[in-house]
Amino acid sequence: MDVAIVGGGPVGLMAANLLGSYGVGVLVLERESSPHTYPRAVALYDDALRTFQAVGLVEKQASEMMMDLEMQIVSGTGQLLIGVNPAVASMPFGHPSGGAMLQPLLEDNLRKGLGRFKDVELRLGHRVDGVVQDSEGVQLRVTSANGESYTVRARYALGCDGGKSSLREACGIELAGSTIDQPWLVIDTRKPTQSPPKARIVADAVRPMVYIPLPDRYERWETRLMRGETPEHFSTEQSVRDILAPWMKSEPYEIVRHRVYIHHYRLAERYRDRRIFLLGDAAHLVPPFGAQGLSSGIRDAVNLAWKVAMAVKGLVGSEVLNSYQAERRMQMRETMLGVRMMSMVVSPNKWTAPLRDGFFGLLAAIPPVRKALHEVDGRFPSRFRSGFFLRGGGAGDMIIQPRVRTQKGGNVLLDEVLGTGFAVVGMNREPAHVMSSASKRFWEGLGARFVRVVSGNTIVGEDSGVEGGSVVAADESGALTKWFTASGGDMAIVRPDRYVAALFQASRVDSVTSDLQRMLRAS
Repeated sequence: MDVAIVGGGPVGLMAANLLGSYGVGVLVLERESSPHTYPRAVALYDDALRTFQAVGLVEKQASEMMMDLEMQIVSGTGQLLIGVNPAVASMPFGHPSGGAMLQPLLEDNLRKGLGRFKDVELRLGHRVDGVVQDSEGVQLRVTSANGESYTVRARYALGCDGGKSSLREACGIELAGSTIDQPWLVIDTRKPTQSPPKARIVADAVRPMVYIPLPDRYERWETRLMRGETPEHFSTEQSVRDILAPWMKSEPYEIVRHRVYIHHYRLAERYRDRRIFLLGDAAHLVPPFGAQGLSSGIRDAVNLAWKVAMAVKGLVGSEVLNSYQAERRMQMRETMLGVRMMSMVVSPNKWTAPLRDGFFGLLAAIPPVRKALHEVDGRFPSRFRSGFFLRGGGAGDMIIQPRVRTQKGGNVLLDEVLGTGFAVVGMNREPAHVMSSASKRFWEGLGARFVRVVSGNTIVGEDSGVEGGSVVAADESGALTKWFTASGGDMAIVRPDRYVAALFQASRVDSVTSDLQRMLRAS
């Protein structure tokens, strides 16, 4: 077995789909015997949707989401603090900035996706009881659904088994950070009719309330417990209905689930222990402010999957695997900072609420700032601080994804042209013609695709859309032309996860290739 994934939640399932698409053999071990049927995570961002696109599941996923969700954050007195309006948000990554979703449907989509890969298997009701590793691989001791014990050996193991990760514990990795002593009650309801796509957060100092309409007539409510309240106060359905009474006055509704949660800011001290990697909640825990939990786990999966796949095939050294921690751990620290700032807005106390309201009142007096605050896109920073990329230009960040025109495929999103592996992209340049034969052989050995982007709506290629060894795409919107111009380069090396490894002038293509080759093979 190439890769064993412990945990069959959304992060483990996405990692399995990605690895399956790269031709890697995968076994997913999930301790629960049946999938959860209630909502948990309720939002997904555009970069995560881009990952669904990468595994060929985005159309179904998007069809089951509420993509036009607006949100307002208001004070206890009704003052508008922050607004999110997808109608005015840009789509740099080819998808709406985010949307509301139902996690059971998302997981079902991912589970069904695994059926496309003959070398990927999901086992439900199989619990991992122990793990040992050596220089060649990882051995897992597993108990099956019927109580039988067996062992699994894999070259690598991914711990996607949640905040109480058994793999993280086995590796002796601490989930460092803090726990917030402010319990929140989370309530999922369902009504006879679908609510409009308008979320609202009443950021009151006494009883803040989060309301998010969800697909299929579900709704999510979250409120902070007041001083003196305990989880036992909300053990009955009537006590929960009393909380919702000011907000749910007319239409009947069903309480699907209610539970009290404690919020954590925790980050694993290491994301890797030799041949074991941590992803999702096993690597980091954040409160729901900003809805970053699930999307962060999917960012882990798309970052790591191509690196592990290439390691399995003997194409990269250990330093590329180490870049997973270098890239994602720092990025997650920045995400946590953003979530902390959001929590100060959403969950104030009686002292900070007046200061917050006064501050936002001053900002709202400046028209451009007021417009920016009321038309937030909800995105968090995506750029890496260190990792597998050459500094300069737009390297270390995701390449944009406008629509382009190809002779064969018509009007498509850029990733459909880039392929599933590395891509060598030239702006009005033929990549294969400006590099040496040695550089060309190197990229071909990695399975890279050569792409020539032409400005405007220039006629491209023949029926295959291939010219001079490259796929040719027309930048009809001008977005890629502007992107390259702003960077000062006319060529880019794009990684399988759509992050830019290098952005440079074509005259440097051989030296850039040499630098990346050394980085790929460093041990």
